[in-house]
Amino acid sequence: MQVLDAEALGCDAIRAALANYAVTEEGKGHCLAASPIDNPEGRVTQTSRTKELYQASIDGVYLSFPSTEGIAEAVVAAQKGIILSAQKLQQLSRCIDVFTELFEVARVCGPLLASLTGDSQSQLAISAKINTYILRGEIKDDATPLLSKLHRQLASHLKRRQGLSRQLLRQHFDAGYLQDEFVTERNNRVVLPVRASFKNEVPGIVHGASGRGSTFFIEPKPLVDLNNSVSICNSEIEEEKKRILRELSLLVGQRSSELLSDLHIAGELDYLWSLVRYLKRIEGSLAEVRIGAGYSFDRIGHPVLVLAEEECVVNDVFFNKGQAVVISGPNAGGKTVILKSIAIAIWCAHAGIPVAASKAVMPPTDFLGMIVGDGQDIGASLSTFSSHVTKLNEALLEIGGRSVIFVDELAGATSPRQGAAIAQSVMEWILNKGSTVIATTHYDRLKDWAATHDSASNWSAVFDTKTLTPTFQIIVGQPGPSSAIQISRRIGLSEAILQRAGELVGSISLSHEEKLQELEQQRMKLREIERAARQVEQDSKVRSEKLDKREAELRERSQRLQEKQRLSMQDEVREVRELLDVAKGKIKENKLEGVKANIEKAARLAFKAKPAQGKPPEADELEVGTLIYLTNLGQNGKVLSVSGKTVSCLVGGLRVNAKLRDLRISSEEPEKSAAKSVSYSGEHEPLSSIVDLRGFRVLAAEEHMERVVDQALLSGFDLIEVVHGEGTGAIKKWLRKWAESHRGISQWEAVHDRHERDSKTMLHLG
Repeated sequence: MQVLDAEALGCDAIRAALANYAVTEEGKGHCLAASPIDNPEGRVTQTSRTKELYQASIDGVYLSFPSTEGIAEAVVAAQKGIILSAQKLQQLSRCIDVFTELFEVARVCGPLLASLTGDSQSQLAISAKINTYILRGEIKDDATPLLSKLHRQLASHLKRRQGLSRQLLRQHFDAGYLQDEFVTERNNRVVLPVRASFKNEVPGIVHGASGRGSTFFIEPKPLVDLNNSVSICNSEIEEEKKRILRELSLLVGQRSSELLSDLHIAGELDYLWSLVRYLKRIEGSLAEVRIGAGYSFDRIGHPVLVLAEEECVVNDVFFNKGQAVVISGPNAGGKTVILKSIAIAIWCAHAGIPVAASKAVMPPTDFLGMIVGDGQDIGASLSTFSSHVTKLNEALLEIGGRSVIFVDELAGATSPRQGAAIAQSVMEWILNKGSTVIATTHYDRLKDWAATHDSASNWSAVFDTKTLTPTFQIIVGQPGPSSAIQISRRIGLSEAILQRAGELVGSISLSHEEKLQELEQQRMKLREIERAARQVEQDSKVRSEKLDKREAELRERSQRLQEKQRLSMQDEVREVRELLDVAKGKIKENKLEGVKANIEKAARLAFKAKPAQGKPPEADELEVGTLIYLTNLGQNGKVLSVSGKTVSCLVGGLRVNAKLRDLRISSEEPEKSAAKSVSYSGEHEPLSSIVDLRGFRVLAAEEHMERVVDQALLSGFDLIEVVHGEGTGAIKKWLRKWAESHRGISQWEAVHDRHERDSKTMLHLG
């Protein structure tokens, strides 16, 4: 598509808006270079990929991109044999890792996006090698065996040098030879600040003097060999580091074509992701460009106004290919805005960029001409009218059957009679070429022509005659009054001037204007009535939906409570029976009667559990000593403490943790019990929430844990903390595997002690 006056069209503002969403250098470049795509297949492919990515984002997919600043240049430099810095290599490594994840995510978003992505698996070897040698932008001290050895040697030399330096410093300072009690470095060699008068008293190499010559910096002889050793070691370290960087840079250069390809693909994905984010921001759509279609826009607005979060009135408009549209109405009424909104939408659609409309359909367009603004140029001796006609002529020389011309104030700024005639002639000439033209005007002659011509249509910008202000709404199918006298009256122009203006305009012209205004007023009244009727209907519908929803929620809640109560009772009975089965198989014959008695008691309590009465209390309603009823145990108890939604209760002599949802405020005292632990009949085994398995073998631990869990389940315990230590890890490994298959244990979690050792396991019962 060829565009006349892209600056007036506002293309750069759209490109800049897209670039704000891009992260990579390549993505920003795509955004700032966005232009209409002449190849229809390419345009359709880009639009389809954007749709795939948009749908994926609705489903929760999010694409992340790394900063690629300077990466392309670095890869090209490595290709030429230039050694890259450690920082740049690590940045490249980060890019490779992110690209791999990015391409994997893109591949599942849709077939077209999958076809765009490449296989970066082979590049991962480069990233892995870079990360082997480099950390935080520096080569690791132990990157290679040689480097590790050199750093150990350097540390040894530095330690010896430090000790000898302190010894010499103390010796010469006490002798009064030194200016200050410190050592310093010159050319990476340790030196002493010797007073000029004593320079011959400290044998060594002079590395310079102070500005006034009062101090000489001397490297004492005993330090020379150590300084040499440090320098040699540092030199060898730097040489090894250069060798590593040279090796990594060579590897990057060998894979430069693949890396540059990945950068290009990431840039395209970044551009598509920018389009998706832009689409969401303007709440627009992806236009459909197809042969044979007309120009149809639902709820179209101007994207720049939307992005600036300014008030943007949207309109529904339609016109056919090869049609003339004349937009009339008051000044500042929105004529130019709708003109530009349609023009930028056509440009965006052909560039594969989302348009600021809920739906947009149009035919292919080869040429888009934009003639907006006065274009006055004193230097070129161009008046407003001359400049306007010059631009118009440029557009007319380019038009063909698939052209759209947008003209603001067609043939304005000249004699109204001659200007109107030129405007009509231009419109007819464009229509004869088979092109489409949209123009704003105040000429009554042009409005009348559009009303009678088969291929022309009038649109009007609505003007509120009550408030004398524009509404920015567009009415398709009829002209609008200019309302110049009314607007001037609102602004405050003298009434005497306005009366004289009316006389000069003439009764016929005023009558025509008044009829248009009267028609506009009647139309606005009709719209108000329609709007009020729609609002009443909408309010009624909303109220009805709310009532239906509330009724359904109450009915569902009642059913849910009944079902929950029934299932809770069934679960308790089933758990008691399962515990009985476990007890029969695990406990010796002489203990069986006592176990049965405990289980039967639990079963009786389960069957006696009362239905939940009232609502669960809030945490601030409970305090220590509050009487409560536990719906899941069917017993009364007292509150011991409250922590968030968990309440510690005393029930039957036992401390039980319960959720707020399982409690009700009660007035009944709990049954008193002297027992502080639950035990099997036979051997006395007090129940505790902490179990120590250290020293146990697996078979003994299993038997012991079976008994403990059985007791805890009967007693209503929620948690058991098992101490197993680290040791060989056999007990820990067995315990967690056993806990996963135990039907009385819902889950387990590792607990680390203060030394960060994995020495405990917390079992959650239920």
